[in-house]
Amino acid sequence: MNLPKNASDMLILPTNPPHQVWLAENGDIPGLVDPDAGRRPRWHDRDTLNWKGIGDAVESAGRRLIAGEFSMDKAGDCSLTINLELYRFSVAEAETVDSWFGVAGPLGDPGITKPSDGRHRLWNVWKHNPHALLPINSDALTSSSNSSAFAILRLAPFRALDRNPAYRDALRKAAT
Repeated sequence: MNLPKNASDMLILPTNPPHQVWLAENGDIPGLVDPDAGRRPRWHDRDTLNWKGIGDAVESAGRRLIAGEFSMDKAGDCSLTINLELYRFSVAEAETVDSWFGVAGPLGDPGITKPSDGRHRLWNVWKHNPHALLPINSDALTSSSNSSAFAILRLAPFRALDRNPAYRDALRKAAT
């Protein structure tokens, strides 16, 4: 992780390109349920984190990514910079924001029963901030299967696809 020395510094978030990310609202993933229901929470600090603040930071970064406000290096790797001072995060909260982006981020597509990664983070943010639009890396566009892109285009709510036209267009291209 590339965490700053203290939570008042800037955090550089490596991220997937915008066409591989979509913004999800609570309800776009029909099979998402509390992954800790009926058992001990997976993360010991789950109930102490500022999940609303985490959701605000992640949503802001996701919207900026889709709006084209990201950096790209010569190798084609994308990144975003956020000012953690705006959120007054603990180290654990900054780590959660950092883990949201890049290869460790939530992974899934709209209309699919549940994400293949990130269920705990998604659930906890939406529990505390039910109207957040959260960036999720596309499983279909990071795999080699064009059949899953075709299925997503058939199953996904149109509103989920329309939040990022570059994502929708990339799915259409992958499905052909």
